[in-house]
Amino acid sequence: MKKMNQEQIQQLDCIIYGLPFFNFSKTMREHILAQITQALRPGGMLVFYQYSLHMKQLLAEEFIIENIQFVLCNFPPVYVYTCHKKDNEA
Repeated sequence: MKKMNQEQIQQLDCIIYGLPFFNFSKTMREHILAQITQALRPGGMLVFYQYSLHMKQLLAEEFIIENIQFVLCNFPPVYVYTCHKKDNEA
C-alpha cells in the first residue's frame, strides 16, 4: 500500500498472488487479505494460486469466486482461483 501511495495509485485492477497463504498465521492471513481487498477496486480481479483449498471460505467472504481450477501438470499440483472483488456499494 505504501508503494501504491507513493506512485499515487488509488486502486488496482488485478492482483496475482502465489505465496503459500496457509503457511502464515491466521493473523497474518487476515492482514494480507485485508491489504489485497483494500488495494483492489470493486470488481477487480484476484488470481490466487495455492496448494490446497483451505482459503476458499475466507476468500468467499470478500470475493466472488468465478473459478477454481486444479492444475495437475504443475509441480507440485496447484489450485488456481479466479476471483472478483465484491462490489459492496451495490
